Amino acid sequence: MKKLFFLSSVILLTTGCANYLMRKNCEKVNWFQHAYDVAMEGKRLPEDDFLSKCEKAETEINSGELDRGFKAGMENYCKPQSALDKGAKGDGFNYDFCDSNINPLLKAKHIEGMKRFCTPANAYTFASVGGIYKNQCPKNEDAWMPKYRQGRQVYLRGEINKNQDQMNGLDGEIREQVSLRSQLNTRSEERRVGKECRSR
Repeated sequence: MKKLFFLSSVILLTTGCANYLMRKNCEKVNWFQHAYDVAMEGKRLPEDDFLSKCEKAETEINSGELDRGFKAGMENYCKPQSALDKGAKGDGFNYDFCDSNINPLLKAKHIEGMKRFCTPANAYTFASVGGIYKNQCPKNEDAWMPKYRQGRQVYLRGEINKNQDQMNGLDGEIREQVSLRSQLNTRSEERRVGKECRSR
């Protein structure tokens, strides 16, 4: 029974701390900008995990700023330039998000952007900075994939080197700590022997 009570107390305390930290994190948010960014991803606010977590943590959310930011983001998302830019980055486009009257123009712009994205030269650049291919260029894969693989190898080699540098740095810190511990143990032993000699 005591174990159950203790476990329940720990769970409540952990949950309370997590809610407190989440609430503090949420209180720092610029809700206009956050809602704008959500809309620019082609998502609606109920689909946003962060907003959902803030609501569960009972954060005070400025709904006016949230609404204004979302509307501004949605308006910008549904512009032809935005569809073109999304395509040029290899990102999908949510046509259901926009007024159906403008969808034919948005589709044309998105396709134009995807054509820019799906060039072999872009494949190398995209992969070399960590971009992940998600079958965006099925019609151009024969030309796209060799350059993508070359760029991916460059990216992965860079990541391996970065991780190796971090490991070397950590190994150096470990060696320093081991040396420090050894010095402290030696001093402690010297003090102990000195006390024994003085007590004789």
